[in-house]
Amino acid sequence: RVLLAHHLALVRAGLVKIIDSAEGLSVTAQANDGASILMALERQPVDLLIVDFNVPAPTGVELIGLVRLHHPLQRMLVTSMSNALSTARAAFEAGAHGYISQDSEAELFVQAAREVTENGYSVDPRHQQALLVAPERVQLQVLSARELQILSCLLAGINNRQIAQELCLSDKTVSTHKANIMRKLNLGSMVDLVHYASEHACAGLPVHPLRPSKAAPLRFG
Repeated sequence: RVLLAHHLALVRAGLVKIIDSAEGLSVTAQANDGASILMALERQPVDLLIVDFNVPAPTGVELIGLVRLHHPLQRMLVTSMSNALSTARAAFEAGAHGYISQDSEAELFVQAAREVTENGYSVDPRHQQALLVAPERVQLQVLSARELQILSCLLAGINNRQIAQELCLSDKTVSTHKANIMRKLNLGSMVDLVHYASEHACAGLPVHPLRPSKAAPLRFG
């Protein structure tokens, strides 16, 4: 399910054809400005928001920030006619998960949409340097919604068994998620994870639904 936002109707129509022709992707909603994007997201959750950086009212960095504020788990691919590195950098710093120029080939556009939808990140090959400005932000964005939830619980001192019981998961599933978190963040232990969280503040993590008991210390293992 894709929400496609572009202020130019002809461009939007062309992008709809590209997206709808790709297996597993379908445009279920459209918008032509920032206000209609925010209203559409309130009405109907989508798996991916594809938005032009220059849609009006609100636009650019402000719009990306508002989406991240009100829909923190929303996957977002930003497009633009601009090939300027500064535009890609601004999009990632504001919280986008992907960036691609609108003069890219259709195959690259579809690939970027898939990568971002599958809880990864994507950047136009011409703008790889944009990722260097905020690597820790990009790292957190490669985590799935469930991994972010479990990460939040782990950092609150909640052990694997408690997480499994409250989220109705098996201990093995929680352990697998934990291993994936460590791998994606390139960390070797819970100590490294705590240090990482301290250094980068881990802003934007969802509030965990659990509370550690007073007798439950933070476990490093």
